[in-house]
Amino acid sequence: MLLLSFLSCHTGKAIIDVSETTVECLSEGNLSLEGEISWFYWGGSEAPEQLFSPEVISSPCEEFVADSSVDWLIIEMEEDGASLKISLDPTQVVSGKHQANISIWDSQYQNILADIPISLAALVSPSDGDIQKRALVIGVDGADGDEMHTATLPNLELLQEGGVWTRNARTQITGATYSGPGWTSILTGVEVEDHQVTSNGNYDSRNTNYPSFLYKLRQEGMQSSASIQWPDISLILEDDAVEEDGLYISDQQGVTDWMVARIQEANDQVMFVHLDDVDHAGHATSFTIDSNEYIEALEKSDRNIGELLEAILSGPNIAQEEWLIILTSDHGGDTEGTHGTMSEDYRQIPLIVAGPSVVKSQIPDGFGNHMDPHPTVLDFFGYNPEFEGVDGISWLQEHELDCSDGLDNDQDGMIDCEDPTCQSSLECIECDPVDLGSEMGRSVAENLNPSVNLITGSCGGESGFEEIFTWIAPADGTYVMDTMDWYRDTVLYVLDGDCSGSELACNESPSTSQRSVLSVTAQEGDELLIVIDTDGSDTTTTGLSIYPESDSCTAALQATDSWTEEFTHIDSSYAGSCVPMISPIWWEWSAPSDGLYTINTYDSNFDTVLYVLDSCNGAELSCNDDYTDLHAGTQVSLLEGDMIIIGVGSFAGRATNETIHVSITN
Repeated sequence: MLLLSFLSCHTGKAIIDVSETTVECLSEGNLSLEGEISWFYWGGSEAPEQLFSPEVISSPCEEFVADSSVDWLIIEMEEDGASLKISLDPTQVVSGKHQANISIWDSQYQNILADIPISLAALVSPSDGDIQKRALVIGVDGADGDEMHTATLPNLELLQEGGVWTRNARTQITGATYSGPGWTSILTGVEVEDHQVTSNGNYDSRNTNYPSFLYKLRQEGMQSSASIQWPDISLILEDDAVEEDGLYISDQQGVTDWMVARIQEANDQVMFVHLDDVDHAGHATSFTIDSNEYIEALEKSDRNIGELLEAILSGPNIAQEEWLIILTSDHGGDTEGTHGTMSEDYRQIPLIVAGPSVVKSQIPDGFGNHMDPHPTVLDFFGYNPEFEGVDGISWLQEHELDCSDGLDNDQDGMIDCEDPTCQSSLECIECDPVDLGSEMGRSVAENLNPSVNLITGSCGGESGFEEIFTWIAPADGTYVMDTMDWYRDTVLYVLDGDCSGSELACNESPSTSQRSVLSVTAQEGDELLIVIDTDGSDTTTTGLSIYPESDSCTAALQATDSWTEEFTHIDSSYAGSCVPMISPIWWEWSAPSDGLYTINTYDSNFDTVLYVLDSCNGAELSCNDDYTDLHAGTQVSLLEGDMIIIGVGSFAGRATNETIHVSITN
């Protein structure tokens, strides 16, 4: 029993404030107290304490004493009697929920003048005995880290206090921000380019060389379970990733209730729960603070997280359990209720790793990824993540979290950018372009999946990833560069010399395509930096074609209004406001009378692109791609005798030896 001498009023009043708590010593010598102290303590954090500051209104006064019957409370009094401090003794605490009471007596121990009730919830590392490690990974689908600050999330904030955390973590970077790729990266700890689940539904393509953490640990003899709201996750998981009765699919409250029961049964060592209502609300309205439905779904999920925490704290074996609790998400979203591209709006997510064995700190911006739960869980159970072949990192290890201070922060012998932790940090990403030499033609670079966001063009690419090349002009001339042979939404720009050079040209897309094309004029030997950036749907690969510009002044005179010519591919291109035409053939034609003329390639046997100019190398009058099916058609208004230049070429250079048919009608 702890005793403390204290000053009490015989007459008058003493006031002790604990937030809204008031202790009064009335003229009869009684104290009244309303309110209580409630603490949550994470092992390894600073011990909580509460200070009472009495104010003696009048005297005379005499001594009285305060005591508590629990060992985990420390009661201290300043020598001048100005304050009473109640604090926690971490060495005496075990995990679980506890109640205590501090009684204030008169000096003769005749009467209790006041009681201070105290409730304590604690998660600490057991000091001895048969210790059982248990881990819970919580996935909140569609939780946008940048949009969580206005929601009331007491349980999420409680988790933050228990470990390392950030609301500015990132998703994987080599695939689309859809749920299928996202949850596969969370479960396996690797990039999309490794696990090969590129979209929702294509789970047959999953590379099983990268198993889930549930499967790995079950193979080591640990019991595992998963309670999921999105059924597709059951297709991502291996058939034997969990116990025979360890998979449950339901609505959000259902999966929460089921996991609460599994936690309290105290058999499973590694558990995964997936909450999907936030994603549903985001798609229905928006993934932003402007949506009441989205905020309400976040707050509902927070209450479900509170139920899971309560189940942990009230478990039958909690005093001998050491817990690791991780929270993350698969993607964020935008104001339109969408996601899927590699936009930063979609990639910013929360990451929390909480537990008594976790260092308590906020993760700096630029660090943290939803691939980190996998190696962190393995590390918790004693499996060194360095040997697991994953892309995430364990937050139970020290890391180089300042990549530009010149110090070895984690004492591993590697400073700043030498350290693997810093390799994805912006401070350590170097502009390292691929050398294309002076190569020209169709797809000089192909099957590209950009994964670095380092520079931006004037016409777009702020939030996308890029692929960077150097190219040397083989001769004086104008060159056409495009991404037309591929289907990814791109931004294309060219800089003079290197990554810090001035921009020479930039194109997000011509009027009829999401792909990009531009022209640059260079002298022999000029070194150009070509950047393929992304600013749209990132679900496919991309590539680059480079051609010398075709000279429209080579046009042959045509005296008829219909003609056929054999087409053979050569490395040349022409680009205007429409998509580029590759290997164009040019003709000169004169209008026989005033009128509106229709020019088409309908009887050609390949995918054509059509341009009409007002003269040799002159202004563009019209252009078209795919007016009907794969054939081009357009109209121009002419006066009798007007001379025009007509060019027809192949879309994306895909034709070799074909037949062009041009028809002109009035």
